[in-house]
Amino acid sequence: IKLYGAILAFLLIITAGVVLYSGKNQEKIVVNLMNKPHSADPYEYDHMVHHAVFPSVLGTLVSVGQTGKYQGLIAENWTVSNDYQTWRFAIRKGLRFSDGQEITADSVLPSFKRIILLQKKSKSQSGLVSIVEGVDLIKTIKEDFPGLKVEHNEIVFILKKPTPDFLDIISFGLYGIVSLNDFD
Repeated sequence: IKLYGAILAFLLIITAGVVLYSGKNQEKIVVNLMNKPHSADPYEYDHMVHHAVFPSVLGTLVSVGQTGKYQGLIAENWTVSNDYQTWRFAIRKGLRFSDGQEITADSVLPSFKRIILLQKKSKSQSGLVSIVEGVDLIKTIKEDFPGLKVEHNEIVFILKKPTPDFLDIISFGLYGIVSLNDFD
């Protein structure tokens, strides 16, 4: 893990111009960026500067913690079926978007639909668009389709095939949860 962290820090420094400074006995790190993020859209996550900034402002359902184990961020907990095709994520109560709107399963659902629609539009062959059941049926955020739904306060993903590494996929910053009030 330490080697991974050192490599990541090196890549951030050479590609995004990130300079880390931590004063004596301080617990905060000051990050100076030579390049500014050009968007707050998680769909733009592939730009290196966004890898440095977005984790501080956007949350995914889960993330890999310092110990290398998954931890819930927006998801309080999750379950998976024995065949690794149905994944359920209970949304943590008491969270809010920066605009004050409460984060619920109903507000998380359109965020995933939006990314799926953008992936479809760009003809992506990877990520959620390639594994979620029925993505070919969705044309707008308001439409339902079989592979992504809300049940109670849970987001439910139904996948085309067993996907034991699904947590790896949705922990990527591209799947940061956003308020649709911030996007058209």
